[in-house]
Amino acid sequence: MSDIGLRDDVLRQQLIGFCSDGASSMIGQYSGVATLLKNQYPAMSSFHCMAHRLELSIKHAVDTVSELSHFRCFIDEVYKVYSMSPKNQSELQAIADSMSVELLKIQKVFDVRWAFSSYVSVRSVLRDFPALYKHFCACADNGSGRTSKERSRYKGLANKLQKWFFVSEACMLKDGLRCLKQLSLFMQRADAHIVDAFDNIENAKLQLLALKVENGQTLGKFWANFDRDSCYKGIEISKTDTDDAKFASFRAQFFQSLHDNVAQRFPCTDVLSAARVLSKKSWPDDPLVKALYGDTDISHLCKSFNVDSALAANILWEYGMFKRNGHVGKYLQHLFDLLSALPISSADCERGFSQMNLYHTAERNRMLTSTVSELMMIGINGPPLSAWNATKYVVSWLKSGRHGALDKATGNSATANEVPKKALLFL
Repeated sequence: MSDIGLRDDVLRQQLIGFCSDGASSMIGQYSGVATLLKNQYPAMSSFHCMAHRLELSIKHAVDTVSELSHFRCFIDEVYKVYSMSPKNQSELQAIADSMSVELLKIQKVFDVRWAFSSYVSVRSVLRDFPALYKHFCACADNGSGRTSKERSRYKGLANKLQKWFFVSEACMLKDGLRCLKQLSLFMQRADAHIVDAFDNIENAKLQLLALKVENGQTLGKFWANFDRDSCYKGIEISKTDTDDAKFASFRAQFFQSLHDNVAQRFPCTDVLSAARVLSKKSWPDDPLVKALYGDTDISHLCKSFNVDSALAANILWEYGMFKRNGHVGKYLQHLFDLLSALPISSADCERGFSQMNLYHTAERNRMLTSTVSELMMIGINGPPLSAWNATKYVVSWLKSGRHGALDKATGNSATANEVPKKALLFL
């Protein structure tokens, strides 16, 4: 930070928060970056990225529910079938075209990516369902030209798609991941701040508990179609007598595990609880209780940000007026600005890494660090290509004596163009 011109006195006044992905090198108790910064700047608050915490809670819940491993294995098998065989991809695309099905790419589920990636993968399986089943059946046919081992493999995949429990599981996961991906997207937003974080987390937890006993949108639609014609998207589905009880137990276990892990990963810490009192949704209805509600938390926030006593008194007074008329005064706005500046997610850093991978590829791995940094600066902060006026940069380039892309080569060739003897036949 000193290398880019940030003075120590400026950092002591304005460095109020540090957010990381939770790696030991970042939040280690003794030599982590957060610990070292905290020792030098005591007013700074350290945060474990909420988006990463959500992913860890999902991963732990998935690892806890053993029944879910069968679904992951199936998705991984389908992923390998098409990611490693262009022939299978073209055959599936031809079948999808004949059935007027728009194919979506199937990725791995519950991998190292965000919850949105798992949601898209489950949605892709359900969207591609009829095309996948028809292709598996065609590959399992004796006239497909495949070995007996391969035919047996595809027959097993087709039979899996026809099971009521599997389709119900996929629909249930889509409903649950829809809720979690919305929470993940909120935490990755640039304008997300800690005041609204608590309410969004509580809302997601309530939805997860509700999905234990109530059917989500996708699951309810499948069950209604199955009760009518025992099919899903034109494919006949088979159901056993024990599927209902087995699925009810699995659904309750999965959503309870998700709820418990989210609650464990997002404890009501001092800052998170104190910032919540600024949200109107948390205020009590009783006017007498409301009059003193949150005063202690506001005082705690002012102390955490090293706000002087005179300014803290004005903030506390304006907070009382804010509860009465909903108007945010200039002193209370200062506290809102401090809280909105607190980083709750390191998603921007992850986007920076993704942008770097677009430039620093295997073919361009000898680029200087300064070159990569400049390309990332343009890629992340530059305007869209449609809004960029390149004329002045092209004129500046040509005026500096450099050649344009359409200029013809000048001078003698560095290597002589010798005609090989076998080419003399054509001269």
